[in-house]
Amino acid sequence: MDVHPPLSKMLFALVGYLGGFKGNFLFEEIGKVFPPDVPYVIMRQLSAFMGVATVMFCYFTLRASGCKPIVAFLTAALLLLENGFHTISRYILLDSPLIFFIAGTTYFYTRFEIAKAFSFDWFKYLTLASLFLGFSLSAKWVGLFTVAWVGIANILRLWFFIGDLTVSKCSILKQTAFRGFFLLGITFAVYVFSFYIHLQ
Repeated sequence: MDVHPPLSKMLFALVGYLGGFKGNFLFEEIGKVFPPDVPYVIMRQLSAFMGVATVMFCYFTLRASGCKPIVAFLTAALLLLENGFHTISRYILLDSPLIFFIAGTTYFYTRFEIAKAFSFDWFKYLTLASLFLGFSLSAKWVGLFTVAWVGIANILRLWFFIGDLTVSKCSILKQTAFRGFFLLGITFAVYVFSFYIHLQ
């Protein structure tokens, strides 16, 4: 058990298991030398992969937001070179999966907001945003701030829908119902399911 939800540690445990880790090293103290049978390289590679994918999410989110390719590229390059992010992406810490899931939530939510309402893409990106929001919450408690950000963004969006007289009441009710069901229901289901797997 840990002070944080279990998803990130389960991901590292899965990668360690696939690399042959027997669970004989507890990772209790910083600076301890890893025994030869601890596959720490492959476990660090998970963090590195998520760090690279986060930079890609940054680029694609900016492009989806309407930024020019050069602006998106330079911003993603600055994230790539940022010292703290670079360091976190090298270690077996919960932060790398958390940042990756938050970046994924941001990208998919951005794509959801620009998609035509009730189209296939709208439902696809709403589902993916909800899954990544659940992953964010299940990775570390800080992910709760992402849930709050998405919630506030949805409340503001619905407020503007209510003020737009060209949008029908039926459409507003459908928007509210689908957003609530997906962004709350799927997120909570992912969170509970991560604990279910952990406790099993």
